[in-house]
Parts: sequence; structure tokens; C-alpha cells
Amino acid sequence: MGKFTASSIELMAKMKPANFPRIDNKKELFRKCIYEWEVEPPRLPKNAKKIDVREKNDFELYKTKKGKYLVIRDDKDLKKAKKLAKEIGCKIVLPNN
Repeated sequence: MGKFTASSIELMAKMKPANFPRIDNKKELFRKCIYEWEVEPPRLPKNAKKIDVREKNDFELYKTKKGKYLVIRDDKDLKKAKKLAKEIGCKIVLPNN
């Protein structure tokens, strides 16, 4: 079903394509259908500018006109990043490497 970029890292596991077929649960299904798609994590926008943070922080913060971004480099940091992102109101993204 193609490849698309997730709107956020937190929702990646729940994302499905916009054109995902509707299934009528009222009828009995006689075939098993397997749908596959690829979800890319959101990346730091190219025009983002780094924010200098006075407090010690394990993550890099960036901003654009559309919002703030917290960059993580490893999924083991996700739990800590989610907490910080919620506190400062930013989106969690991966770097553009």
C-alpha cells in the first residue's frame, strides 16, 4: 500500500494509509487479505534552526515557523523524550542523516 511519513513518532505503530480499504463486518469474509505498508518516522525539517538551551538537556531542540522539534537519535530515549516534548510542547523527530 506504499510508503508514507508518520505525523509523529508516538503514533507510528497506529498509522495506516489514508486509502486503507474499509471492511464490511456484516458480511462473512471468505478470503484472508494481507495489507502491507511502510511508515517512515518524521524527520527534522531542513529549514529548522537550533535553539540554544540554558538548562542541561540530553536532546537537541530546533524550531521553524511551524513549531518546535526535539531530536532523538535512539529509540531507547523515546520515553524520556515524550515527557520533555509534552512539557515544552514540541514534536519528536529523527535527525536528517
